Amino acid sequence: MAFLDQNSENALHISKRMEGARVVETCMLSLLVVLSGFLTGLTLAKDSYHLLTTLSLLNIIAIGSIPVVAQGVIQNNLQSALISTAALLVFATIIPQSVCLPYALPVAGWLGPAVQFLIWITFPLTWPIARLLEWTFGNQIPPRFRRYELRELVRQHRTDVDGDLDIFTAEMTWNALTLSLHTARHVMVPIHKAFMIPLGRQLDYKTFCEIQEAGWSRIILYTEGEDGRTILGYILSKNLILENPQTRTPMDKQILYELPLVAAQEPLTNVLKVLLERQRHMALVYHPKSTFSDDESSSRRLSSQSS
Repeated sequence: MAFLDQNSENALHISKRMEGARVVETCMLSLLVVLSGFLTGLTLAKDSYHLLTTLSLLNIIAIGSIPVVAQGVIQNNLQSALISTAALLVFATIIPQSVCLPYALPVAGWLGPAVQFLIWITFPLTWPIARLLEWTFGNQIPPRFRRYELRELVRQHRTDVDGDLDIFTAEMTWNALTLSLHTARHVMVPIHKAFMIPLGRQLDYKTFCEIQEAGWSRIILYTEGEDGRTILGYILSKNLILENPQTRTPMDKQILYELPLVAAQEPLTNVLKVLLERQRHMALVYHPKSTFSDDESSSRRLSSQSS
């Protein structure tokens, strides 16, 4: 009777140990699946060869260990294989890719310390392989988008109902990317449509009324000659606010600002650069056939087609 009780106790003890081992193996199985998904969903950034080698090595170890651990939990080999495959497919591939695809950078930043730890513990094995890959294939160049590809991305965000860019932001980005495709000729105001006042005019009531009706913030001054008009520069409308029409102040007493010159075929990006460098908001557009000498810095002689 005592012998039977001892056998029962041993059997119970073995059963408890097996249950404990099964719990441990189940936890290990879950941990391996999560680790495999964690390694699958991460993006490659700085030192991509080293990171790729580290993630691939650990992912292979995790995937190879899952069926071995699953056999301890599930005795049937077929069931073990099916459950391992399903767990890898759902929890180690589909879900990580679905989560990391739209939030790649935030997820990578949040898991950065863990990835750095994995790189350290696998450094002796992965670093030589990474250097060999770098020597064989060269440094990996980060993906870069051409201008038309960026425009297409902006267009998709603009037309997509659920896009992150509102219409105003998308339009501004689109116009900035297409700026270099247009030249000064496409956006210039013809010279005959620009508001200009001769230099000999006085600031009387009539002149002030013309300035107010025109609504221009900058007024071009010119002189008439036998060979056409000579553009001298421009004055700011806001500088005339303290002028008294009764005093009839001559225009040549105002502060005159020089107008930079840009060619009609000049891309708008270059035009913007010239305006920023010269700290101007207006420029004269000339045709390639027109030439200007260095001594004409204070005046510009233009034909009726220039603007």
